[in-house]
Amino acid sequence: MNKYIALLRGINVGGKNPIRMADLTAVFSEAGFRDVKTYIQSGNIVFESQPESEPVLSEIISNRISSRFGLTVPVLVFSRGQLRQIYNQNPFLTADGFDHKHLCITLLSGIPELSTIAPLNGEDFYPERFHVIGDAVYLYCPHGYGKTRLTNTFWEKKTGLTATSRNLQTIQKLCTL
Repeated sequence: MNKYIALLRGINVGGKNPIRMADLTAVFSEAGFRDVKTYIQSGNIVFESQPESEPVLSEIISNRISSRFGLTVPVLVFSRGQLRQIYNQNPFLTADGFDHKHLCITLLSGIPELSTIAPLNGEDFYPERFHVIGDAVYLYCPHGYGKTRLTNTFWEKKTGLTATSRNLQTIQKLCTL
């Protein structure tokens, strides 16, 4: 069995797409996943499964959520090793002047085309900063993620990929569950 982390986009945020974690746990268990654990109410699930590709697991979970709750919920799945690597390669972790409580990671459903990211490097988002590495966008949001212009919707429009964001503490905790 391999350990995976599923990140659901847009559930239990502002009263939209409400799903109880107990119900979500049941959906995962019914799909044959084991040792299912949820973390906070915003769609973070750690589970074990037979080795499978992350896109296949994402599709299974998304389809089951749609069938059970009638909701279309984007789901990104990462192995625990992948998520640890994403966490560890955060360029803001070792840079001076960046308060770690203002760091977030936007995870993408694939690696964006350079042609979609390159023009953004010339735009002024100050005081916010970002770095794109692979399928992760590392964000520094000194006024909080709730006030950033660099939202999931922003990245989805720019890249054409599904995006979901978590703060650094959540990513760190998910890697240890």
